[in-house]
Amino acid sequence: MSRANRNGKLVAHERRRAERAAREILAKRRRRFMVFGLVPAVVTSAVITGIAVQTYRSQDDGPALAPLGTVADSKAIEVGAEKAPAVLEVYEDFRCPACRAAEARLGEVLQRHIQSGRLRLEYHPLAAIDAGLGGKGSLRAANAVACAQDLAKFAHYHAVLFSNQPEEKNDRFADRAELLRLAENVPGLRTPAFEQCVNKGTHEAWVRTVTEEFRHHKFQGTPAMLLNGRQLDPHAGGAMASKEAFEGAVLEAIAEADRASQAPSPTPSSSPAQSPEHAASPSAQSS
Repeated sequence: MSRANRNGKLVAHERRRAERAAREILAKRRRRFMVFGLVPAVVTSAVITGIAVQTYRSQDDGPALAPLGTVADSKAIEVGAEKAPAVLEVYEDFRCPACRAAEARLGEVLQRHIQSGRLRLEYHPLAAIDAGLGGKGSLRAANAVACAQDLAKFAHYHAVLFSNQPEEKNDRFADRAELLRLAENVPGLRTPAFEQCVNKGTHEAWVRTVTEEFRHHKFQGTPAMLLNGRQLDPHAGGAMASKEAFEGAVLEAIAEADRASQAPSPTPSSSPAQSPEHAASPSAQSS
């Protein structure tokens, strides 16, 4: 059997396994909206947008299984109302101190606008710091948070990882036992399914595809945030620098989206059609 055929059968097998797991999760909940915690003491709702798990080819040529309910070509984990007018894309690394600081600084604003249904987050967990400092902490933490997404526990575990983040040069998140221990802070997360997902690195190839996308965008660092497609400035005085500046940017993005949705559609020209004898000749039109 050729390598391509073997890989194809493996992808098909993993897709069937993931779809079975998705059906079991959805059958237990019997509703579309799941309640998550965005940051400690923050409760938000997230929408499971589908059970199909997309597959990609990573740099190691293995099947890249996206976690359940991902969006944006399966490279983002969604939190918030599906039809929110403002969409904030967040590229983050769990070894990144600036990512933790941004989460703490902006979390209250995020919570308020997500609960109002006016803001949706699309998280892109990636592994960039591993390449610079060595280790596997970024990769394994991002995989673990994707495993939590499979069990509808993403945002709670996301908050736990950041609140227990080691120093940037400390690769403690590379220890899968540590990631499992931290999962005990999220009720119902440390299950055999979660342990298997973390220990096998089920979504690690997917994390690599997210990391490749991050590099393709040529962002200067993490966190990188795009609000309705426009990158936010992280520097002093920029939209990410303070809670007030960030909220101003969010409110403006919401207002712009509202104006666009309320703008009247263009109407056809009401000028009477010219009769053939009065139509301009091709030579006159081009002059």
